[in-house]
Amino acid sequence: MEKVAIIIPTFNSCEYLHETLESCKNQSYRNIEIIVVDDCSTDGTVGFLKSINDIRVFFNKENKGISKNLNFAITQTDADYAIFMGHDDILPCTHVEKMLQEIKTDTEIGLVHCNALKIDTAGGILNLSRDNVEQINKSKKAMYYLALDNFIQSCGLMFDRRKFIEIGGFDENYKLYGEWLAYIKFAKDWKIEYCDKTHGYYRIHPGSTMRMINQKQRSQIREYKKICRDLAKSYLDKKDIDINFMLKRGYRFAKENFNYK
Repeated sequence: MEKVAIIIPTFNSCEYLHETLESCKNQSYRNIEIIVVDDCSTDGTVGFLKSINDIRVFFNKENKGISKNLNFAITQTDADYAIFMGHDDILPCTHVEKMLQEIKTDTEIGLVHCNALKIDTAGGILNLSRDNVEQINKSKKAMYYLALDNFIQSCGLMFDRRKFIEIGGFDENYKLYGEWLAYIKFAKDWKIEYCDKTHGYYRIHPGSTMRMINQKQRSQIREYKKICRDLAKSYLDKKDIDINFMLKRGYRFAKENFNYK
């Protein structure tokens, strides 16, 4: 029976963490290991985590950022597959079961992603993050669309742990992000599939990671996006490029991004 690790990096997450953990513990699929890495929280998160005895918890002595925490957690488990969870997100009770069914259909699959329902601070549903039909179609030509933008929703995503290690995990040069680059590395050697049978719940609130990024970090993100697009484009064959799509986006876009004359 395959083992699934659910990895949750935490930082000042006391307000929502209980609900997040409960959604992981209540999964219909039972061979699950929950791993939490706390990144020097200063609210009640540390005390709360110390009161729980049915999960594995690691406490950092210095703030390391999401990428290092995720990479570390992967080395602490022998699970076959893993899911990264935001410390304020929620999984439906059959999520692991359905994602596992999808990823096991083909040994060439590196990761399976899904949709997410955005929720507010009280858990009220706001809107669906992506269009299911578009996500299915984009996943069929994953590298091409990853050369345009990161179309993959990370909330609830499942990946093969060994393949994650083979690609080198998240690039630790990027403290608070790095998933796009990892997806490109996955797409180079393995299939990326989309599961429309389940979704995560992605919480939107003022303290969420992306809302806390400062101006300097935003400048770094712009450079990071260029690096991601350039890498994905370097892996593309001309036959993978949708000429009709390029024409719709315009000559300038095609010229600047794919060297079309």
